[in-house]
Amino acid sequence: MRSTRAIINLSKLERNIKIIKKQLNSNTAIMAIVKANAYGHGIVEISKHALNAGAVALGIAIPEEGITLRHEGIDCEILVLGGIDVHQIDAIVDYNLSVCLFSSDMAKLLNQRAKAKNKCVKVHVKIDSGMGRIGVRDRDDILQLCQLVANMNNLRLEGIFTHFACADECDNNYSLIQLDHFKEIVSAVNNAKIYPKWIHAANTDAIFNFPESHFNMVRSGIGIYGYSSEAGVKSRTGLEPILSWHTKVVHIKEVEPGCSVSYGRSYVARNHRRVATLPVGYGDGYNRLLSNRGWV
Repeated sequence: MRSTRAIINLSKLERNIKIIKKQLNSNTAIMAIVKANAYGHGIVEISKHALNAGAVALGIAIPEEGITLRHEGIDCEILVLGGIDVHQIDAIVDYNLSVCLFSSDMAKLLNQRAKAKNKCVKVHVKIDSGMGRIGVRDRDDILQLCQLVANMNNLRLEGIFTHFACADECDNNYSLIQLDHFKEIVSAVNNAKIYPKWIHAANTDAIFNFPESHFNMVRSGIGIYGYSSEAGVKSRTGLEPILSWHTKVVHIKEVEPGCSVSYGRSYVARNHRRVATLPVGYGDGYNRLLSNRGWV
C-alpha cells in the first residue's frame, strides 16, 4: 500500500449526524449532501452510512452521481440540487431521481419524457430568496410554477426549498430577511392549496444558528463531515472531521543558511535547518498556494 493515503472514520460520520439530529425536532428529517463524491470522502460509502445513521434523503450535484448510487442499490430519495440540461432528463426519469426545478420549460420537458416512459418525476421547486443563483424570485412566478407542476400527471411537487447566502457569518440580518421571504412564499403556496411534502432551507450553519429555519427537512453538507464555520464554532462542540491524511517522510537532509526550498524559492532558510520531504503533491490535492502555510 502506498504510504500516502486518506483515512475516513465512518464512526465519526455517524456521531456527527447524531449530534445534528439532536438539534432538530423529531419530525424534521435530514438530507445528507454527498455531492462531488461526498466532498472527496467517497460517495457510496458515505451515503450508505449516512442513511444508516438517520438521514432519509441524499443531495447530489449532477444526475451521474445519482446513477452511481442507484447502481449500488441505494433506493432513498436522491435530489439533484443543480440545474440539469436537456440531455440529462432521461437519466432523471430512468433512475428515479428528484430534480431541482425553477423553469416552466423544464417542467414541461420533464413531464413529457416521464409520460413517454409511464413514470412520475419528483420535483423540488427552488426559491431564490437572496442567494442570487438558480431559483425563482418573483412570488407570482413561483405560484404559477407550483400550480403548473400540480396540474401535471407525470410530475409530483415533492418539495419547495431555498438556500442561505450568509448563514455562516456573525451578522444574521440577511439570513433572517431570506427566511422571512421564504416563509411568505411557503404560506402563499399553501394558501393556493398546494402542499409539498418537504419544506427545506437550512444548511449546516442554519441548523445550528437558526432553529426557526428547520421546517420538516434540513440539508447538511460540511457538518456531517465534521467541519463548521467560524461564526458558530462554540455551538458545534462535538463535531469531528472524519478524514485524516497520512504519509511518511521519504528523505531528510541538512541545508545551510540562505538555501531555498522548492518552487519559487518561497522558503529560504535563515539558519541551518533539517528539511524533510513528504511524498505528497498536486495529484493528492495539495495546492501550491498552501506553501509555508501547512503543518504536519
